[in-house]
Amino acid sequence: MNLGKNVIISETGYPSGPSWLGYSYNKQAKYIIRACLQAFECRHVSAITIWRYAATSWRSFPPQENHFGLFDEYLNAKPAYKIFADTIKQLKNESQVSH
Repeated sequence: MNLGKNVIISETGYPSGPSWLGYSYNKQAKYIIRACLQAFECRHVSAITIWRYAATSWRSFPPQENHFGLFDEYLNAKPAYKIFADTIKQLKNESQVSH
């Protein structure tokens, strides 16, 4: 069914830690690029947002909840931030070429 509406994917993400649970900066970056590429394979998706701008300095439960940000708690960019920015730029350029 086509309702003629654009879709915005919000609050997706993958934590970068803690490492003792198997999370890492590398896995977070891989998730971000896959999520962006797969989302924009759907022609009605117009935007994707990542859950959390920055990791938190407080401690919540479960512990991985503190690590979702594209920036660490000191606002240093994680590798996933560059991946996200570069992927969105690439997809935007491809979209402009195809129209």
